[in-house]
Amino acid sequence: MKKFITTGVYSDYFTTAVRTGGPGPAGVSLLVIEKNSPGVKTRKMKMQGVWCSGTTFITFDEVKVPVENLIGKEG
Repeated sequence: MKKFITTGVYSDYFTTAVRTGGPGPAGVSLLVIEKNSPGVKTRKMKMQGVWCSGTTFITFDEVKVPVENLIGKEG
């Protein structure tokens, strides 16, 4: 789950840091996740005074990401 993502409703891809290993920074990897992937849901949030920013609530539920979408090395 990600919350308060500016312009998220207008994006086709999300760059996301995810835990793919053990504790600490060595267990974190960067992935590009496509908005239309099964399990990805976006919802525009109603923000007071900043309506055009497209602030978004994003949920990821059992999203399968291809290995080609890994940025750099795992971990």
